[in-house]
Amino acid sequence: MRSYLAILFLFSFAVPSLAQEKPKLAIRLESNQTDRGVRIAVSLENISDALVTLRDQAVPSFHVYPWVKASVDGKDAQLISHVAYALLGKSVERKIGPGERVKLGDVLVLPRNAHIDRSDLAVPVLQVEPGEREIRLALNTGPAAINKLQAKPASVKVNVPFLDAEPQAHVYKAVGELPIRADVYRLPGNDVRPALVWIHGGALITGHRGALRAEQRQRYLDAGFVVIAIDYRLAPETKLKGIIDDLEDAFRWLRDEGPKVCKIDPERIAVVGHSAGGYLTLMSGFAVKPRPRALVSFYGYGDITNEWYAKPDAFYRMRPLVWKEEAYQGIGTREVSEGKDPRRSKFYLYCRQNGLWPKEVAGHDPEKEPRAFDRFCPIRNVTKAYPPTLFLHGDKDTDVPHRQSVDMAGELKKHGVAHELVTIKDGPHGFDGKGLADPPTRDAFDRVLAFLKTHTAK
Repeated sequence: MRSYLAILFLFSFAVPSLAQEKPKLAIRLESNQTDRGVRIAVSLENISDALVTLRDQAVPSFHVYPWVKASVDGKDAQLISHVAYALLGKSVERKIGPGERVKLGDVLVLPRNAHIDRSDLAVPVLQVEPGEREIRLALNTGPAAINKLQAKPASVKVNVPFLDAEPQAHVYKAVGELPIRADVYRLPGNDVRPALVWIHGGALITGHRGALRAEQRQRYLDAGFVVIAIDYRLAPETKLKGIIDDLEDAFRWLRDEGPKVCKIDPERIAVVGHSAGGYLTLMSGFAVKPRPRALVSFYGYGDITNEWYAKPDAFYRMRPLVWKEEAYQGIGTREVSEGKDPRRSKFYLYCRQNGLWPKEVAGHDPEKEPRAFDRFCPIRNVTKAYPPTLFLHGDKDTDVPHRQSVDMAGELKKHGVAHELVTIKDGPHGFDGKGLADPPTRDAFDRVLAFLKTHTAK
C-alpha cells in the first residue's frame, strides 16, 4: 500500500514549467473485467522526446483530492470515493523517459446499486448504469497542485455487468408430488414495492422461469419492481385448463403471501410475458381476480383457434418433417412444470407442421368444438374492465403473426381500454433477443418501463 501511495503522489506537485508547455504526457487505460465490475488501470506515459521529471514535495500533512475526473458516455460523472494520500516527508523525484509509463493507480467501475465494501475504498469508485459504456478519464484540473501536470485524456469502452439479485425460490402450489415454483427477485431495501409477474414462453410446451434475461430483469429491478418469475404446468401432459388454474393460483399466492415474503403492494401488480407467456399475460387480464393493474405482451396472441395455430404452418413445414414417434420422445405421462428437456421442442414443431397445437394443448378440436375455446381466447373476453395493455411485436414474426397483436389492440380500442401497440420494423419473433444494446430493443424497453410506471403508480 505504501508503494501504491507513493506512486500516486509522485506527480502531485509536478514542476510548474509543464503548465506552459504542450502536453508531454498521455493517460493510458487498460480495463480488466471482473465478476463485480471493471477495474481500469491508469498509467501516465511520456509521449515527448525528452525526460519528464515529476517531483513530490516534502509537506508533513495529509491531502484529499480527486486525482482524476471522469465522464461516462460523454457526460460528467461523480467519483464516489477519493483516497487520502500521506506525503512522504522527504523529497521524491521520478524521471520518465520517452515512451516509458508510470502507473498511477486504478479506478473501479461498478454497476449502480452495487455493494461497496471497505477494500473498494482504496481506489476511486465510479458507479454507472450496467451495459456498454464509454469511460473517459483525465487528470483533474482543480485547485490541487496536480493541475500543473498536463496530460492528454483517454477513453475506454467497457461492459459493466448486470448484478443479479439472488432469487428466493418459493413453491406457490403443489399438484400431487409436483411442486410449482416462483422465483422472487428484489433489490435491497425495506420499502413496499409494486410487483411484476414475469411469464416465460415456449408454446406452453417447453420453457421455465429461469429464462428471464438478466439485463431485462435488472431494468425492472432498477425501476423499483419486485420481479416474480413463475413456472406453470406444461402441455401436453397438462391441458390448458390446468395451466390457467396454475396462473390463477400463482396470483392468489402472490396476493396472500407477497406482502409478507417480499414486501409487495398487492394492489399494484403488473404482468409481462413473452410469446406463450404473452398469451398467458393476456389471459390474466380477465381470468385473474382481481385483475392486474397493467399487462405487457411481447409477441403474444389472443386467439388460439386462428389458422396460424390450427392449420399446418407453411413456414414450419419448410423444415425437416418431425414424425409422431420422434415428437413424443420428450413427452411423458407425468406432469411437469419445468420444460428443460430440449426434445420437447420437437413436439412443438410436430404440432405446428400438422396444425395440431389447439388439440394437443387445449384438448379440444377447434372445428368440432369452437365454443370450447371461448374461455381460452383473450380476444373473446375483452370488456371495458380489461387492464391497460402494451403490445410489442415484430412485423416479420414467422412464429406468432404480428396480426395477433394488431387484432387484440383493435378489440381493446373497441371497448375503450387504454393500450399501446409498438411494432418493431423488420422484427422477428423474439426480437428482444438482440439485447438492450440494440437501439430498437432499447427503445422498446424504455416504452415498457414508462408504461409500467404509469399504470402501477400509487
